[in-house]
Amino acid sequence: MMDRGNVASLSTLQIDQMEERKHDTDYQLSLCRSMMEEDMILPFAFHRAAILLSKEKRFSEALDVCLYVQRWCDNAKSNWDGVSALHWESPKLKNCIERIPKLMERAQ
Repeated sequence: MMDRGNVASLSTLQIDQMEERKHDTDYQLSLCRSMMEEDMILPFAFHRAAILLSKEKRFSEALDVCLYVQRWCDNAKSNWDGVSALHWESPKLKNCIERIPKLMERAQ
């Protein structure tokens, strides 16, 4: 994984593997956790992890993923250089943030 302005960049092989394992909750979550350690994001992986964790009723973990997305997006927006892509506007990232209230209720 390479850092391109805190947005993860994957090789073609890694993208293929991520797509092939799109129903593998633990794989998607491990991608997210490794990116979280590096303060990076990849919308597909975070969105898939939030969906899969919610389906498995792992609401606390899904909430952690979505809260990270919210923090990352807030930070990216406040530090925007006025030129680079508006990654925080990704529909997948916005959907993760929209899930937070419901996940907070269910995680209790």
